[in-house]
Amino acid sequence: MYAPADPERLLSYLGEQQERLQETSAAIQQIIPSLKHQLQENQSEYRAEIFEGLRGIRNFFDLSKQDLRKGDVLYTLGYNSMASQLFSGYFKEYHAWKDKQKIYSKVIFTYDAWFGKKREKRKYAEQRYLPKGVSPPGFMHFFKDWVGLIILTEKQKLCIAVKNQELADSYVQYFNLLWKQSVPGK
Repeated sequence: MYAPADPERLLSYLGEQQERLQETSAAIQQIIPSLKHQLQENQSEYRAEIFEGLRGIRNFFDLSKQDLRKGDVLYTLGYNSMASQLFSGYFKEYHAWKDKQKIYSKVIFTYDAWFGKKREKRKYAEQRYLPKGVSPPGFMHFFKDWVGLIILTEKQKLCIAVKNQELADSYVQYFNLLWKQSVPGK
């Protein structure tokens, strides 16, 4: 013969489950530092990732928040008008973070992105412009050992990111060459 248990027993059962969950959470919090350390040790100095959509591209930009420190330089080449339309809100917050961290940026915009328009002065930023008529369907964004090729078209929003110090160094050389030939910003 069976008899139903007191419904108050459900609350007791729930309390037991909450207690187990707290114990599990405490155990996980204790091992997280060790897991992070192991992950860093096992991470290759080379890596490639694909970030899709606007959210994915923002995730790539957010990688710089983890890697960049005071005095570091962030480079952007070919930033176009579509990028400024799609990311203007995000970049207001991003630039505020960057300025607070005292991280420098050098940006070469396409001519149509904002040439001749009055731009907000930023203490840690310089900008220039590519010649009129040069307007690629994407741009490059690179820092430290990361290079991101960001494709922005009506049909595709994609970032191909590569972590490779030699590649990043070569892009800085390429950037500096174009910097000398680009038109200074106002």
